[in-house]
Amino acid sequence: ASAGIGAFGTVYIEAGHIAQNIMLVATELGLAGVQTNAFLHDQVERLLTVTAPTQAVLYAIALGEPSDDYDPISGERRAVNGA
Repeated sequence: ASAGIGAFGTVYIEAGHIAQNIMLVATELGLAGVQTNAFLHDQVERLLTVTAPTQAVLYAIALGEPSDDYDPISGERRAVNGA
């Protein structure tokens, strides 16, 4: 028996590395983003015409312009006008 994480584990780790690089570039470009694995995989795969088992949607990243009260360091909203 192998003590390693296996092929599927490696794929998920690499997906995380790719997402991290996307977020780093987005931050450099002044964009804000959120990453998630909490989405309806079947529906997204149908929308993107992904054909399993050789393809799969593992991760989702939403990018956009941050609001004025967004703190890019903490990822949280700042108090605006003393609120």
